[in-house]
Amino acid sequence: MKIKAIKIDVQTTFPSIYLIEMENDLDGIYEAVGCDIFERVNISGKEDLLIDEEGLLKDYKWGFSFTSEFGAMPIMGNGVIVGFNEDGEYIDCSSSLMEICRNVKFFFI
Repeated sequence: MKIKAIKIDVQTTFPSIYLIEMENDLDGIYEAVGCDIFERVNISGKEDLLIDEEGLLKDYKWGFSFTSEFGAMPIMGNGVIVGFNEDGEYIDCSSSLMEICRNVKFFFI
């Protein structure tokens, strides 16, 4: 089953943020984030930011800072924002693309 998510992509020539549909399984997460091991970071009571757990060990040219109700956090590598339900299962992201764009600042390394 596919879910709607928002991808923060730093592996393109110019970092960008856009909507994606991804398979709602481990392979789908690995493909969407572009990693071998992912970590989930809670950014609200209803959404997670999935990131490359080994991002600091890789040679990324761009990173981003994400500001949430929990403060700002610097991230190396891509991020994918998904929603989750009361059972902890991933579901469609409920934030708008504009809301996420307001909370992301890219930086060059």
